[in-house]
Amino acid sequence: MWLLFFHVAMVFVGFALTTGIGIGLTQIVHAGDVRATRVAARSALPLATAGGVVLIVGVLFGFATAAKVGFSLSESWLVLTYVFVGLIILDGFFIRLPWVSKLAKAAQASPDDQPSEELRELSESRLAAVTGPLSGLLWLGTLIMMTVKPHL
Repeated sequence: MWLLFFHVAMVFVGFALTTGIGIGLTQIVHAGDVRATRVAARSALPLATAGGVVLIVGVLFGFATAAKVGFSLSESWLVLTYVFVGLIILDGFFIRLPWVSKLAKAAQASPDDQPSEELRELSESRLAAVTGPLSGLLWLGTLIMMTVKPHL
């Protein structure tokens, strides 16, 4: 079942390149080392972007897989998964990636010895602090829906 293989592989790669990179970047940013933040943010931007694109491709393989094995695309567990993944994608492209882009620019403009005020504000962003864990919960919910397939 190649469709299922590609669906699972793409989703796992998308998860690693978004969530894994995000967790690592957050830890580096909170350490306060401007040079490390500069390198990490510059590296994270293309990797996280690629992860978002790979996730979308994984979702497309998921639709094809579900249709091929005979799942109704309107089953409640699938609809809930659509909502979770949609929120993950919206968060990634419209909150997290812009934050990483601003972070990279602020780190580049910041002196090496201490974070600029802009970099400090970005590193203490409430929105980034909330959406990171929320995204993790959405990923967990997605994993549960896809493995348990509960009848809601």
